[in-house]
Amino acid sequence: MAVGLFLPFVALGAAASSLAPPQFTALPLGEIRPTAWLYDQLVVQTDGVAGHMHEFYDLVKNTDWWGGDSYYSYLEEAGSYWFNAMVPNSVLVNNTELILKTYDFLEYVLDHQDETGWLGPEVGTEKPRFLWGRYPFFFGAIQLVEVDPSLTDRVVDAMHRFVKVANKMLKRGEGVDDWAATRWEDLLYDNHPEGQEELLVDTMILLKWTGAPWETIFAEEYFPTVAVETLENPFGQELFWHGVNMAEGMKALPATYRFTHNASGASFSADCVPCSNSTADLDAASKGWDLMAFGADEMLSGLAAARGSELCLVVELMFSGSYLYQVSGDLKYADRVERVTYVGTPIFQQQNQIAAKNMTPNPFPEDGSESNIFGLEPNYPCCTVNFPQGWPKFITNAFVTTPDRTSLVHVYLGPFHVSTILAGVETQYPFSDVLVTTVTATKPFMYYVRIPSWITGGSFALDDEPPETLKPLEGLLGIYITPGKRRITLALPSPISIESRPNSSVAIHRGPLNYAFDIERTETVIKTDPREAHAVDLQLDPVGAWQYAIDPSTAKYHYDSRSESNALPSPIWESGRPPVSISVLACLIDWPLAGDTFPADPPEDPECVGEEKIIALTPYGATKLRISEFPVFKSKGLRGSKEISAPDAATHDYVPTEKDIHRLRNLFFSTIDIPSEIIEIIVDMAEYWPSVHSERFLDVAVKSEGRQGSPYPMAEWCYLVSPRVPSHARSVKAVTIQTESCDQGWGGEPEHRGTRNGSWTWFEAAIIRLDDDSVPWWVSEVENNLPVDLYREGLERSLEERNAAVSCEVPSPTWIVHDVHGERRAWTTEDPKDIDNDIPPGHRHARGIYGREADFVDLMQGGDRVALLVMAKFPLWTNHVRQASITVQYSI
Repeated sequence: MAVGLFLPFVALGAAASSLAPPQFTALPLGEIRPTAWLYDQLVVQTDGVAGHMHEFYDLVKNTDWWGGDSYYSYLEEAGSYWFNAMVPNSVLVNNTELILKTYDFLEYVLDHQDETGWLGPEVGTEKPRFLWGRYPFFFGAIQLVEVDPSLTDRVVDAMHRFVKVANKMLKRGEGVDDWAATRWEDLLYDNHPEGQEELLVDTMILLKWTGAPWETIFAEEYFPTVAVETLENPFGQELFWHGVNMAEGMKALPATYRFTHNASGASFSADCVPCSNSTADLDAASKGWDLMAFGADEMLSGLAAARGSELCLVVELMFSGSYLYQVSGDLKYADRVERVTYVGTPIFQQQNQIAAKNMTPNPFPEDGSESNIFGLEPNYPCCTVNFPQGWPKFITNAFVTTPDRTSLVHVYLGPFHVSTILAGVETQYPFSDVLVTTVTATKPFMYYVRIPSWITGGSFALDDEPPETLKPLEGLLGIYITPGKRRITLALPSPISIESRPNSSVAIHRGPLNYAFDIERTETVIKTDPREAHAVDLQLDPVGAWQYAIDPSTAKYHYDSRSESNALPSPIWESGRPPVSISVLACLIDWPLAGDTFPADPPEDPECVGEEKIIALTPYGATKLRISEFPVFKSKGLRGSKEISAPDAATHDYVPTEKDIHRLRNLFFSTIDIPSEIIEIIVDMAEYWPSVHSERFLDVAVKSEGRQGSPYPMAEWCYLVSPRVPSHARSVKAVTIQTESCDQGWGGEPEHRGTRNGSWTWFEAAIIRLDDDSVPWWVSEVENNLPVDLYREGLERSLEERNAAVSCEVPSPTWIVHDVHGERRAWTTEDPKDIDNDIPPGHRHARGIYGREADFVDLMQGGDRVALLVMAKFPLWTNHVRQASITVQYSI
């Protein structure tokens, strides 16, 4: 660490010339580096607009900060925003070209500092001079000094010269306007006071007196409970309710404590309403979002799911939250930052967003009608130049030390390498629950790992020792590290959490991730920047249904453990890429629009207008159009599984029970002297057999990825399992499987359309045999709950469990039935003529829809069950199942 001008300040009282120490100290830039998917994410950002703005984007390429004439505001923040972000970005990906650009920027600004001490694009001009634009520049300069200590003297000298002129300006009432008054909190020294402590503190006092009273603004009694466009600001300044200003202003609260040495200042951790740990703590007054940020499409916008927030707000909230944690040591701020990062940084717009296009009418009072389009600069340019700081600042604050630098704390979980003590963290978190940290130490020290509040249970193991239950102290797990190379394995499971949202809706979380329904979309290029062909504006339109209510009690987490042995796909924050998802029962409802491009509030107490079906929820950051705040309905139950015991005259032939069979036999014996062998022949000829029956009415889309590199070469779901054939059954006489299904409606050879030939969606049947009362995990799940994705969910199981599941299936000759190819309408299959009999031998599962006195049936015996498997193979082939039933008839 090298220089000074660091974060905010707020309260008053007797000031001291020294600062109260923080609980933790950040490491210098470059000592923490991203690895695995996190490194790839930073490379993706660098290869995109962030790393190429200096080549074509006028506000950077020709910024007046380094001799050009381009700027968008008298605050002069465009160039300094870019510099603040690109210094850590370029260093962390070791991009020489970008590193040299940041050096050029720094040298130009320092070379042109005037004799008064002022620096920036106003030098030598008649432009008004406001302090705000300097702060991002100083943040960037400090980071360069951390990487290159040879710059220390020059940068420290320039900063002290600037503080002197700033102090004089503040005493004359200059340097601050309405905007700058909200962003005063970034001036604070930590290093190199050079004997100027009194001047530095006096400057902070002046800034505080001329700045926004953040400790009062954040008080619950003043914090607005609705969108503020209809309210009068009690402070007479609407910019105090500006979302980005507020995100930056949160740094003011911990800085006040450090400035005043007032222990009661630590109460900022309880008093900061929008900083609260979870939206459940905020109640109605807090207006926290389920993304752990707060709604502000420019100004505070309440909790409406169709309103949004700026990416600027997200990255500034991440930075402020890191400082809040480092000063206070309160884990709730670290929890919030991690969630904001892993949810909001990949993409952050509207909770419920069904389109990205020109909005008519416009729901955003302060933003343009194209403000939610994906593009270079569809609305305000500040987010374009400021967003790149998000990932780099998160990485640089992922580890901290105690002030005496004797202990290392792993704050933000993810894949990192730390050069301080040669610590490497291998993980796919937040896409995995396991972290493996390798530490090489030359002397003993305490290593701490933050255990997030959402973790339930969990364990850690040191080297090859047996795992121990996690017992963190105030959220930190302490591990004593001895010299040498040590390995720490952490297992951090977390349950699905259901959060109540406005209008009786819910949001679904697991760990730090929020899960959303990814709406199918089309992308249309509506604008291409003439200076850079890759810089395009995209219009996104929905092409699939999105009006779903869910039954949150049916939510189930899915994880593909196969991803642990392979690199995650790049970019990971893209539709279909994350190896995690949550399935939930849903149904279509009447959900109107509030405008042409955004939905109304989620309906309360909705009624289903379509059949219940399973939908998949994916991490919010991997969606571009989404629903993440859902109306709620109660599933009525989707299946029956029973021994049929009564006739249904309206729709079915009479189905005898076992009692009926006994009565029939007694009747023959008592009235006609017929040998028992003849009675059994009569019963069989009449197919007068008892049966067990199972049925399910549930839409499931079984979709094959099947592309190169995919962990799923095909799709295989268990849709339905029959009840067990009674153990006293003498033999199984017939198995009837009825399905209603269709494929995706396209693909394959034209001559096969309308037939079952050439189709790569089909059904299989498996005989399930149990030697004891134990029930394989997937059989029990399907019988008692919902269909199971065998490819994905099977990977969560141990090898023993998987072997046990396979061993309970009886290898048998196969029948198969394919969907009618190229038909989007559902077909019912129940006639024996639909069977394909030319299946090659050696298939693991029995296949078919109907069998009597055939190999499949002959193999069955008392105690068996029949499982119906839904299959699809090759990219995008999809088996849409609407309903199915299994009937097993047997003799006694």
